[in-house]
Formats: sequence, C-alpha cells, structure tokens
Amino acid sequence: TEEVKTAVGYLKGAFPRALETPEMLASNLLTLRLYGIPDSYLTDYLADISRLSVSDINRAVKKYFHPDHLQMVVYATQDVKSQLESIGPLQSKSYREFMR
Repeated sequence: TEEVKTAVGYLKGAFPRALETPEMLASNLLTLRLYGIPDSYLTDYLADISRLSVSDINRAVKKYFHPDHLQMVVYATQDVKSQLESIGPLQSKSYREFMR
C-alpha cells in the first residue's frame, strides 16, 4: 500500500501542471471529448485518485495487462542479453535502425 500512496501523491502533485495554461486545459478538454469522457473527469480527478485502493489497481492490471502480450524495450550501452535471457525470447536491434 505504500507504493499506492506514493503513486497517488505523485499523480496529485503532477495534476495541476496538466491544467497550468489555457492551452493545456483546452488540450485536455479536447482529449476528453475525443474519447467521450465527461468534463467532470477533471473536476473529480483528485477525489477519484484518492479513493484508489490496491485491489482497484490489481483489478485493472488483471483486466488490461496480459503477460503473454507484454513487450519490454531495453536500451543499454553494453551487451545485456545474458542478463535478460531468463525473462523470455529476445530480439535485438540497434538504436540506429529507429533513427532513420
């Protein structure tokens, strides 16, 4: 539960910055409308975040995160394959492939 408290504290602290300027507020409102989320999401956000429990988070993780579909990206300045092989199948690419 300490992790949840820390995360909630971070989200509460970061929230005002999401609405700091008229442009940021407008951007958030446009995003809400795009996804059909009511404006009350913003007015209720702090209270809703405060009510989160470990079981709420675990329920969301089980619903949306499926271990058989997860992928991990590791950026390293040295070869770390041997340290990651126990996790599962590896695919290695140079960052230069993504810079084109």
